[in-house]
Parts: sequence; structure tokens; C-alpha cells
Amino acid sequence: MNSDSRIPSIEEVDAPGAEQESAEETPSSAVENDSIDAEPKSAEEADPQAELERSKRVIEAILFAAGKPLRARQIADAVESVDARAVRRLVKQLAFEYDEAERGFQIIEVQKGFQLIAREAYAPWVRRLFTKEVSAKLTPAALEALAIVAYQQPVTRADVDEIRGVNSGSVMSSLIERNLINITGRKDSPGRPFLHGTTDRFLEHFGLKNINDLPTLEEIGEMFNPLAEDDAADAPR
Repeated sequence: MNSDSRIPSIEEVDAPGAEQESAEETPSSAVENDSIDAEPKSAEEADPQAELERSKRVIEAILFAAGKPLRARQIADAVESVDARAVRRLVKQLAFEYDEAERGFQIIEVQKGFQLIAREAYAPWVRRLFTKEVSAKLTPAALEALAIVAYQQPVTRADVDEIRGVNSGSVMSSLIERNLINITGRKDSPGRPFLHGTTDRFLEHFGLKNINDLPTLEEIGEMFNPLAEDDAADAPR
């Protein structure tokens, strides 16, 4: 038998040099495989600023579609890529952008949340449409009772009856069903009648941050005067 073709001994196979050569080969091939299998990162993953910009636009779309106040945690749960703290920062950036561009809408804080609404400068035009819609949904009696509760709260039904001069039971029940007013407690007087006040839904419906933002009686008059003028112009002659 030729000496070059001899079978290696067990000692030679187990020699440290053989293990080292094998160990040195394995990482090289693994690196090559990892390099082949690795997926290229998107532009947003590679650029954190681009990801934040995308999250800001997602927040903008969410606020637009919601039509009601949303808390930072609710928005963060929907976006997923940012937390509540980052949401607040991005919302402030959006609000600044709208102000700088003098857009027709703005972001306000309502009931510890954020809402996208029409800018106050354009309120006279929006209120004309809005007032007509509210009037179509609520009767004059209901609007009257709601105004009394809003400005005099907390009030009892008897208080509302006295101011209006008529029984207000049915309209008060209607306002409660619409979640515009609710029972806030009992009056410390004989019979302990229920006290009523406005709800978060009332604030949301009228775009108010809190009850202190209610318009004055003069502002309410200005709000309804254009409506009265429009109705007079449309009336048959």
C-alpha cells in the first residue's frame, strides 16, 4: 500500500489543528449565509426621523377621521410605533404647522384629549350650518332647557320649570337620553330633588374644552342672528 494513501489514525483525526480549521471555516460560511438571507431595511427603518414624520401623518389622519376628542394613550395604541408622550409632542408639532400655514382647521384640547376642529376665525360661516343642524335635531324647547342647565347648573327640574314657565319633564328626559345632561346629585332641600348638569358629550358637541368656555349671551345672540336673517330671506313673500 502506498504511504500517501494510508488511513489517518484516531489521534490525527482528533488533533487540535483539525478542530481549529473547522471552527475557522464555520463563522465564515455563517456570515456569508447571513449576508445572503438578510432583508434590506426600508428607508423609514434606516431613518428614525422619517419614521417620526410618518407617525405624525398617521396621527393627523386619526384625528381627522375620529370626529371627537382622543386621548394621547388612545392615539398611541392605534399608531403602535410611538408612546403617549411622543404622541403629545407630535400633536404639538401638527398644531404648530397648522398655525404657521394658517389652515382652516386647528387642534384643540377637549376633555383631556385632542380634537381636530375648524379654526375660530371661520366660526361665523361654520356656525350657520352647525346651528341649523342643531336646530333640526333639538326642538326649541329642548334648546331652551339645555341653555338653562348649561348656564345655571347644577339645577333641578323645578328650577328649569320656573325659568321657562312650563313643565319641562319631557324635554329634560330627551336631553338625558341624548346624553347632553345628566344627574349630578341631589339638592339639600325638602324632597331632595335631583340636580342636573351638562355632560362631556355636551362639551364635545359644542367644541368646548370646559364649561368656562361657554359663549356669553351676547355671543349667542350673534350666533343666531345670521340664522334668523337667512330664514327671513328664505321666507315666501
